[in-house]
Amino acid sequence: MILDGLEIDRFRFLSDCISSAGPGIYSLKKIADYFDMSLDDLIDDRIDSDWVRRPTLNERYRAADGSKFRTSLPLLHWLEKNYGEATQKNVLRSVKVPAELLQFPDQSVKLSLLRDLIHAAKVRGLTDDAVFAIGLSALKIGENETIRKSLSGYRSPTAAYEFFFGPSGPIERFETNFRYRIEKMNSSSVTLSVTPYAERMTEIGAETMYDRSLSIYRWGAASGVLGLVSGTLQGVTPLRTANNAGDSELFEISWLPDRHQAARGRASLSPLRLL
Repeated sequence: MILDGLEIDRFRFLSDCISSAGPGIYSLKKIADYFDMSLDDLIDDRIDSDWVRRPTLNERYRAADGSKFRTSLPLLHWLEKNYGEATQKNVLRSVKVPAELLQFPDQSVKLSLLRDLIHAAKVRGLTDDAVFAIGLSALKIGENETIRKSLSGYRSPTAAYEFFFGPSGPIERFETNFRYRIEKMNSSSVTLSVTPYAERMTEIGAETMYDRSLSIYRWGAASGVLGLVSGTLQGVTPLRTANNAGDSELFEISWLPDRHQAARGRASLSPLRLL
């Protein structure tokens, strides 16, 4: 019945199964898609019968109060836009996240979900520059329209950053893992510190909280504020990395006034400057 529903010729498929060549990738991919599995898991016989019966969010990512799934959406939207829905679903399945979760951006999840999704995408070729670009796009996705609207009344970068990362700013309402603080700001740059909350550090662990890919994603997301105001991103410079519990990460975002945008054009290199 399943083969018929997938429009796979039963006789040919069974013949292929007993041949030395084995069934074709096209047929296997259809079967993997039907059971919401990754092709790799099907080929390697890593079949989770409970998942096959009812795909649900992996238990290790569940949280009563944690990050929101919307934090992972910029990555998933980027994968779909640049590599297609099949790649997006493959990455989701590799960490056992059902595609239907895309409909619930406010589902509470652990930060480790975003880390594992990024790492799964990096195994498939995602670069650090791409991770930064994905963070940079975070405020522009449809699911973050409310956050964008909160910045609509601010034109200068300094005013926007002071509002967004200041006391009682939007960052305080949706960021549950880290405390952001403006350490220094002038007309062309802002220096931000990022410190993990102690309870999240205990719950999630330093390996996730200080993951380098997540740091790069954060640098991009914080720089994304410039995309909503009159300023052109010049660069992001990490000033201090965090490695031990309680450490704060420090990075600087610098920008140019709008009049420099035409001169910079699209030929400039990635604005991310790594230590």
